[in-house]
Amino acid sequence: MYATAKNLAGPWSDLRLLHTDPPSKDSYNTQHDFIVTVAGTEATTYVYVGDRYKQWTRRGVGRNIFLPLVWENGEPLLRWHRDWRIDPNSGRFSAAPEQPD
Repeated sequence: MYATAKNLAGPWSDLRLLHTDPPSKDSYNTQHDFIVTVAGTEATTYVYVGDRYKQWTRRGVGRNIFLPLVWENGEPLLRWHRDWRIDPNSGRFSAAPEQPD
C-alpha cells in the first residue's frame, strides 16, 4: 500500500494498492523495507528494497530483494526482474522481464 502528498506534513491521500507485474499477492514474498533513489544525468530510478522472512513463511531464503519501482499511467508499479542493472551515472536501469521464482 502507498499514499501520496505534496508536502510531508500532508494532507495525505487514501492508501492505494501497489500493483505488481507479474501479479503477486505478497509483493514477491517481501515486506517493504525502504526505497533507494538513484538520480543520474538522464533519469532517476527508485529501487524498492523488500525483506523476506523465511522463518514465518517457510518460502525461500530470508534475504532482501532489490527491484526497480517504475511509473505507468502516473501510478507506481513494482515489476519483477531476476537480473537487472543500473547505471549510477545515467540513473537508467535495464532488464529483461521474467517470471518470479
